[in-house]
Amino acid sequence: FSAFVAPINASVPITYVWQATGQNPVTHSSGLSDTISFTWNASGLKSFTVTASNGWDMVTGTLDINIITPTNKVFLPLTLRAYSVAW
Repeated sequence: FSAFVAPINASVPITYVWQATGQNPVTHSSGLSDTISFTWNASGLKSFTVTASNGWDMVTGTLDINIITPTNKVFLPLTLRAYSVAW
């Protein structure tokens, strides 16, 4: 997931606080953008929130996602060949 701050002349550093369902909060201090990855071991509805602040202003964004465990199985193709026998 990525967060971008505008305007491009915003005062840096910007502190990003990432919070997600079943995850420990993560805090980064960087420039006008930040990126994080989360991994969940179980399917279901998950939420995450990122808050960006620079001491002057603060903005928060939240997103809900549904993690689905695939139930389809992949099989290799089966090829049938017809043989002709000459008698």
